[in-house]
Amino acid sequence: MKYDVAIKTVFKRCLKHLLKSLCKLDISECEDIERKPEETTSLRRLDLAAQVTFKDGKKALAVVEYATRWTNTVALKLLEYRTRYKFECDLDIISIAIVLTRGAKEIEIYRDNEVEYRYKFVRIYELSAREVIKSGITCLYPFVPLMKDGIKYSEEADRKIYEAEEFGREEKADLLTGMAIFAGLISKDLTEKLIERRRDIMVESAAYELIKEEGRKEGRKEGRKEGRKEGKREKTIEIAKNMLELGADIEFVVRSTGLSEEEVRKLMDE
Repeated sequence: MKYDVAIKTVFKRCLKHLLKSLCKLDISECEDIERKPEETTSLRRLDLAAQVTFKDGKKALAVVEYATRWTNTVALKLLEYRTRYKFECDLDIISIAIVLTRGAKEIEIYRDNEVEYRYKFVRIYELSAREVIKSGITCLYPFVPLMKDGIKYSEEADRKIYEAEEFGREEKADLLTGMAIFAGLISKDLTEKLIERRRDIMVESAAYELIKEEGRKEGRKEGRKEGRKEGKREKTIEIAKNMLELGADIEFVVRSTGLSEEEVRKLMDE
């Protein structure tokens, strides 16, 4: 969920640049299509649909599905969305699958007994972080942690986003927050470093709420874990007290409960 929100946030800020540089579409204009086809049997919603205009004036509709890791349902989802939008408009459809990290065996052409379906395939993890940094395309920098040598170049990508003159503070907040969330797929430590460095600006991004919620969930999880441990210890101590009251010697209580000899002696003194 949080990765979907992160990638949508980054695409919202950089739609044209990412369709051109990441998806290799030679376009001059693009527009996000907010509405979705109605009267369908599925409640699934496409990650992104954008009407694009190529430099020769020809228009098309790009349908994009993101996935943190490849599953065979990605191609089927794309095919479903393509069919929906084809019913609604007369434009050519460009199907694009974007996969963030390496997963199961990927297919670039879906085939079954009736259908052969081709789509553009973008593997973020196969891109070179070094080359992306050299390209100067700031909109690609949030994805740097996921690329080859991504951890090595993440600090530089973070700095370049923060210093980018073409973006305002709100745009930078979204891009930096997206980068921190993506980093979580590779390294929890890197995510923490990125958040610590740019927390002052990240808090202005709506996507930052996801990071805070993740922290709250982790805190509740740890709290429950500690609570269970404390409850188990209290029960063990109660058992040890009962054994001592029944006349069991210290060595036997230690072996039976796992408490230390010092802990058992303290119970005897209470």
